Amino acid sequence: MFKEIRKVYILALALLVLAAALIGCAAPADASIAVKTAAVQKKPLTSEISLSGVLVPMRTVSVTSKLSGQAVDVNADVGGSVKKGDTLVSLETKQLSAQLKQAQAALKQAESALKASKSTSSSASNAAKAAQGAANTAKINYYAARDAYNLTKSLHDTGLATDADLLKAQTAMDVAKSQYDTAKGPAVSQAKSASSAAGNNVHTAEAAVDVAEANVNIILIQMENADIKSPIDGVVINRNINAGEIVPVTTPVFTLAEVGTLKLKSTVAQDMLPFLQEGQSIDVSVDIYPGQKFNGSITLIGPMAVSTGGYFPIEISLPNNSGLKPGLSAHASFAVQLQQNPVIPVSAVKRENEKIFVYIPENGRAVKREVTTGLGNTNDIEILSGLSEGETVVISNVAILLDNAPIRVPDEIAVQ
Repeated sequence: MFKEIRKVYILALALLVLAAALIGCAAPADASIAVKTAAVQKKPLTSEISLSGVLVPMRTVSVTSKLSGQAVDVNADVGGSVKKGDTLVSLETKQLSAQLKQAQAALKQAESALKASKSTSSSASNAAKAAQGAANTAKINYYAARDAYNLTKSLHDTGLATDADLLKAQTAMDVAKSQYDTAKGPAVSQAKSASSAAGNNVHTAEAAVDVAEANVNIILIQMENADIKSPIDGVVINRNINAGEIVPVTTPVFTLAEVGTLKLKSTVAQDMLPFLQEGQSIDVSVDIYPGQKFNGSITLIGPMAVSTGGYFPIEISLPNNSGLKPGLSAHASFAVQLQQNPVIPVSAVKRENEKIFVYIPENGRAVKREVTTGLGNTNDIEILSGLSEGETVVISNVAILLDNAPIRVPDEIAVQ
């Protein structure tokens, strides 16, 4: 009896489980997702290009010393304004002053030696000219005596001149020849040699003067470098020296920033490049001055992207007439008007893994398609590729859709 009751109980329990299973396997209600759609249209689109960055000085300069020495005076401090040519640091110059006096004395000595050498050279040159003149005169006298002798000899041969006349002419010619031989010999050679040597001494003395002048100029330049001057109009943003300290060579003692013009440095996506050009005016807003606009202009668009994402460096310069400080965060923006480009609502776009997709309703399914977008605003976005005018895209519940997910588009919620 008990066994039969148990069988009946088990059978009833099995029937209940089967019934529950059949109920669970019954056809569910409609699981499709209700969506809205919109057509791809060509229409004007106004978009705003925005850039963000930090204001930086037009340029920053590290001021170094060309001369090592002790700082006597330091005339600028952090935050102070300086003008180009202002003396920032003065170095001690006592040793240089002593060296300058010594070099100037050496220069005077060299100039005196040059003057003496020129005088000697002039005398030697005159002596050489005189010797050469005496030789020329002796030559003329000798030729004249020789001609007289030849004439007397001809007359003697014809009996028109006596032996005494011939002897006298012979003696005069011999004396003139002897004087000529003496004049054109060692005297002229020695005088020319002395003149040449004196000329070389002048060249040597001139070189010595040049060296002495160079030494003086070197010390004067060093004394000039003892005053470390500002190369720009700007503001001191760093100081690394105090009075009494030794200034090392090539180590920056001051850092200056040129803040008369500031630059907003940022990056811009490659899609925006066609709308930008150097020299273009653009409004800049600074975060700590809400509501104010500062007029700037694009001064640089980088020739090469700074990242694989297609972003290019851009610099916007603005005159700093309002006392803006470097380091302030700022933004620049301007409107772009696109005419008759394919446009879809922003809500239709889905971004996944750096790619952009939309869903196309086809036969009750949401078909996923990759697209390329351009500029946009809060409502619409430009389509560069992937869609054509007249096609339809899903614009609601896009975030929860999957490729080929079942959808339904009630007529009353379709957007035309």
